[in-house]
Amino acid sequence: MRKRLVRKTLDMLKEIAARDNDDYDTFWDAFGRNLKLGVIEDAANRDALGALLRFQTSKTETGKFLFIYIWVIILTACFVHR
Repeated sequence: MRKRLVRKTLDMLKEIAARDNDDYDTFWDAFGRNLKLGVIEDAANRDALGALLRFQTSKTETGKFLFIYIWVIILTACFVHR
């Protein structure tokens, strides 16, 4: 039962994150710290949780965050064009 609830929750969060509205921003403000802790503590779901993490960079506006996969794409593009 627990595995199914965790899987459903992660699927729902992926759907919310894929939307263009501010729903995930609101969720991130409230529970971002818990997701970061989940990556550390829950080895079974580390990859799924990691995909939901957001980070602020020196290139983002104050208060704006990027998904890690977007940051990796930008970083890779910067190194390719050097």
